[in-house]
Amino acid sequence: MRELLFGPKRFTDLKAGLPTASQNVLSHRLKELEESGILTRRKLGPPAGVWVYELTGRGYDLRPVIIELAKWGCHAPTASAATLSVAALMLAMLTTFSPHTGRRLGRDLRPACVRRALPSGRRQRQDRD
Repeated sequence: MRELLFGPKRFTDLKAGLPTASQNVLSHRLKELEESGILTRRKLGPPAGVWVYELTGRGYDLRPVIIELAKWGCHAPTASAATLSVAALMLAMLTTFSPHTGRRLGRDLRPACVRRALPSGRRQRQDRD
């Protein structure tokens, strides 16, 4: 499901994101998830004409659960040297990024000349954020 959180994917893309899963196991799991109404398989229109898997509304309802599991799992040590998929990296960013800290960081990284150019009332308000 992690691989589908950010949009539809072809079977080959799913397999690339899950390199340790055999094709048979992945096919079986996708079929089970489709039968459970978590994902759907559809054919893209021309010129692609390929089959893709995508989450249904019910599947997207599990997004917060997957994010919380990823937050929990990011504290576990890992000895794997496997390359992470794009979806795995995006999920890692979602689980570790703090919008509050990001706003403060963005403000702190502005050049001093830009900070000085702000009107004094606005500068004071931003410094409190």
